[in-house]
Formats: sequence, structure tokens, C-alpha cells
Amino acid sequence: MEVLSPDKASKWVTNSNEAVQIRLVSGANPHGIQSALHKINTTSVGDDSLDQDSEGLESIDLVQFHPVFTYPIYGTQERIFGYKGLHVDINVSAGSLRTQMRVRYSKRVEDMESTSLVKLKSDDVYGPIRKILPDGKGADMEPAASLVRRYGQQHSLTEYIDTLGSIDLISNEEEFARVVAEDTEEFRPMGSKIHEYRLEDSSGSVFEVYENSFSSEKFKQFHSRMQPFILFFIEGGTFIDTDDERWRVYTLFEKWDFEGSTGYSFIGYLTMYRFFHWPDKLRARI
Repeated sequence: MEVLSPDKASKWVTNSNEAVQIRLVSGANPHGIQSALHKINTTSVGDDSLDQDSEGLESIDLVQFHPVFTYPIYGTQERIFGYKGLHVDINVSAGSLRTQMRVRYSKRVEDMESTSLVKLKSDDVYGPIRKILPDGKGADMEPAASLVRRYGQQHSLTEYIDTLGSIDLISNEEEFARVVAEDTEEFRPMGSKIHEYRLEDSSGSVFEVYENSFSSEKFKQFHSRMQPFILFFIEGGTFIDTDDERWRVYTLFEKWDFEGSTGYSFIGYLTMYRFFHWPDKLRARI
């Protein structure tokens, strides 16, 4: 038995900004993508040294980063209690922004024997962040032991994953790898292209700007995949009413060549609202 003193309890607290890891992924080979993701997802939490030049990651184009803010999801202190080695992986296809999410950890406080008269309970990691992702419906999580029985794979960390698929949230690495490979070859930005520019440096990178409105149901769905980034990176940011067709949305994509294919990677977006201006005009504001 172990007494959980305040000093020991603090070791079960994780900074949620550090726990959440977002990855934008491109690649043309589904098997290579899946192998690379498996390598990433079985790496010890806290090891941010992996990049696309690491061994085993040559087949993907990978950009990974932590959010600046998670207080809209996990509270003002941006802390999660009850885990050691906690990692919230948000893998995003760089074109369509289809997403796979995985929560993994090495230990949970409920698994520790304690002399405390108070039953310790870990915070809900999955539920709050699931709500901000597309099709924010709840789903049960499945323990690693069950995954081993179903898939015959050994996992180096105790891990829980989303096992309920939806049209947007992808339930496993195999399906996510297929979507990424398909996006790399086939995804094209929606809307009207209004501008293009090239960086005047050694990269020569090309970027394109597209205009959209919510009159398109297809773009509404794509917008639902973009807007979680608002909460992650804009303090005080909120979701907007997509039923209001006075909104205009401008998306920025990088156009690139990857293994002989022309592809697009999402870079960012802004929203503009057309306010009424008396007597009979509209005034646009970002």
C-alpha cells in the first residue's frame, strides 16, 4: 500500500498543453504511413525528437506541434490529474483534415493501491477534447488488453483509443493511413481560388488562397475540422454560427510535389463577416 501525499500527488498532474500533440501528416504510401505512425505512437511520452528525418519516418511528410492553449478543454489551470506518461495524439491528414485521436499513458492513479480513505479518480481526458472534434459524439474507450486480443499486437504503453468511428473521427491507424494516402493524391481545396503567391527564397513554396461560404454543405463539414485550431491557438476564440451565410471563410494551402504527386497542405484560415451598413450595403470585417 502507498499513501498518496501532496508531494506524490503532484507527480500525477500533467500540463495539458504538453500532453496534447497535433500532427499534420502527408504521404503516398499507406503501409509506410501506418508504420511511421506506429513508431511515433509507441515512443515514450515527452520525446519530441521525432521528425520526418528520423529512421522509419522517411515515407511521410510530418509537422508536429503542441497547442498554445487547452483551457477551453481542460480548464483554466490546464492541468490533468491521475496519469503518468500521458499523451493525447491528434493525427490530422494535412489535406482534408480528417482526424485520428489516441490517448495513451503508462500509469493511472486508479491502478495504484493506496491507504487513503478517499477513492482517487483520474480526470476524463478523452471526453472534453472529443467534444471539440468533428462529430463530437461520446464513445467508449477500449483497454490495450482487448486490443491485443482483437488485433494480435503488443503495445509498449497502456493505451486507450477511440473505437467508435464516425464520418470524420477515424478509429485506427490503418484507416487513417489510407485516408492520408488518398488525400495526398486526390484532395483539392474547396471554394474559389482568389490568390496565389510564391516565396522568394530557396524553397520556392507556392501558396493558394480560397474563398468559401456556408452555403456549401461540403465546406461546412470541412470547416468543422478546421475550427478546433481556433481553441488551440487563439485566446478567447470561439466557434461561429455556420447557419449564418453572411460569413466568408478564406483558407490558405501550400501546394507541393511529393513523390511525383501534386498535393495540398492546410496552413490556416480566417473568417470575415459582412455586417449591414445603412441604408442598403454590407461592410466586411475580419
